[in-house]
Formats: sequence, C-alpha cells, structure tokens
Amino acid sequence: MRRPQIGALHSIVGYWSYGLEAPGIVVMPTGTGKTETMIASRCPARRTCARSCPGDALDPTARTG
Repeated sequence: MRRPQIGALHSIVGYWSYGLEAPGIVVMPTGTGKTETMIASRCPARRTCARSCPGDALDPTARTG
C-alpha cells in the first residue's frame, strides 16, 4: 500500500475506535487509491462502505447538461 492509503486506513480505524455510529468521510486526491483503501478498510471490519467519484470525468460518453 502507498502512504496516502496507509494514512487513510489509520484515520478510518481511529474513527471507528471512538465507537461512533455516524458515517465518516474520507477525502483523498485523485490517483491515491481510494478504491483499494475502501476495500482494505471494509474486509477485516466487515463494515459497509460507499465510494464516489465524478462519473462524468471518468466516462467520456457521459452527458453534460
């Protein structure tokens, strides 16, 4: 794993350690491995996660307007 991913995982585990039920938000720049980070965080904890990204930026056929 890369440094941004490890840092994000530490933040996620730290948030979970408080026992809060509210969803948390992890913000990572483009190209830092958000998908891998969310998969890695979800697997051992068996928690649900959602990942979002601007679809129009990834899909050249997406409509604009």
